[in-house]
Amino acid sequence: MALVTLVAPYSKFSGKAGAVESGGATVLYSSRNRSISRTHVIPANPKSAAQVSQRGYLQAAADAFQGLTVAEAAEWETFGANFSRKDVFSRTYHLSAIQAYVAVNAIRLMAGQTVNDTPPAYAYQAAPTAVAIAYKAGDTSYKFTLTHGLSEGFWLIKWSPALPGSARVARATDLRAIGVDPDVSIIAISSSPQSIILAADLLVSDPGAAARVGCQVQSFSSGYVPGAKRLEQSITIGTYS
Repeated sequence: MALVTLVAPYSKFSGKAGAVESGGATVLYSSRNRSISRTHVIPANPKSAAQVSQRGYLQAAADAFQGLTVAEAAEWETFGANFSRKDVFSRTYHLSAIQAYVAVNAIRLMAGQTVNDTPPAYAYQAAPTAVAIAYKAGDTSYKFTLTHGLSEGFWLIKWSPALPGSARVARATDLRAIGVDPDVSIIAISSSPQSIILAADLLVSDPGAAARVGCQVQSFSSGYVPGAKRLEQSITIGTYS
């Protein structure tokens, strides 16, 4: 991927250049007021039940945003300014109104709640300080043990059962995949150390004990405001009884 600087009279570009069929095409597009060039790729799209469910929550939240008044959308724009993100070039940007709305309300829907058209009070929660995973063969379940200093809110658990590359380390981008059924991945925070047991059939894969996986746990406030994430790039799964 490359960042392209345009000079007058050019201000933006878009489209494809080269042969898509041979894999030699270049995609040109604008994102967050930047012009970007990258190789054309077709991402994996397994359309698993978990993936379809996750997309449904995101789409439902995005659709609900379209019904907001101008004043309500402005409130979400102000709320989104609380969130600082880094793009692929390490440049800081803030969430737009729709990004902030979906970030909160998709999680609300996953947790069985309805969408909320009013932004919650902003509260940024810390990530867990440690994460461990253990496997129980008898009932084929996994126990996630989280060490933390929080008293309320929720966790969002993701994991990457595949560890690509010779280094055997899960990349952060692999955790974009749906590794845990979205309907059970939102867990209420309780006292530390907190044990969360998930049946193997609620996970996309069942690697068993001694396997190494990547795991990401993100905190959310009681108002479903996204908080900090803890990324463990390589955890060896233990056992429990």
